Amino acid sequence: MARNLSFRTLVFCTLALLLAGSTARADGLFYKLPADKAWVKFDLEFTIAGVAGTGSLVMRSVGQTIEDGDKCRWIEMALDMKLGDNGDHSVMTKVLLPEKNLQKGKVPLERLIRGWYKLGDETKQLTDITDPAVGALATFFCGPLMDAKTLEKQFTESKLGNLECEVVTGSLSQKIGETNLKVDFENRLNDKAPFGVVSSVLKFEGKQNDNSVVNGELRLKLVDTGTDAVSALPDHQ
Repeated sequence: MARNLSFRTLVFCTLALLLAGSTARADGLFYKLPADKAWVKFDLEFTIAGVAGTGSLVMRSVGQTIEDGDKCRWIEMALDMKLGDNGDHSVMTKVLLPEKNLQKGKVPLERLIRGWYKLGDETKQLTDITDPAVGALATFFCGPLMDAKTLEKQFTESKLGNLECEVVTGSLSQKIGETNLKVDFENRLNDKAPFGVVSSVLKFEGKQNDNSVVNGELRLKLVDTGTDAVSALPDHQ
């Protein structure tokens, strides 16, 4: 039992770190700020340490306000993963960030005004964005990727149709806790997508201080969008 719990924790935290590294940037899965109440859902397939899994990622804009003279936006992310025989995991985050930082080339979490995260039935105030429990947040909101290149456009099927997409590749290296994470990614972009991203493929390697290595791949595909987003944590403002 303890062994299974340890493995589940390893896989979940590694995926959270991966997502945190790629989307934590205004580049990554967050290429543009949509109109408020916009939302997008991605199907997710991944392989980590030889274990295959599926899941979903939902990103939504759920409110606007002014803080210290800055126009700000509430952004929520809900990550759900199914890990085969090793159980399911879900985490939700809600953060208030300045809109001027929610754009390409910026670092959204440079100024976290306030936020919360929910694991299971428990909701806590967010104080450490590098906590593996909310690693997906750190990924989705970090900053411009290294070695970014724009390739020839490709058509990509999605909920929005067969879209001609700009193809961007690049990499990310960061240290979170005891893990050194290296990610190579390919994003396909189109302005019709609420946050700019139609699909994303990420290949990663995570090295621990004890020299253990975890490799894997993550694929995301846009499967639904809408303009009627409602906060899943309405009492947390």
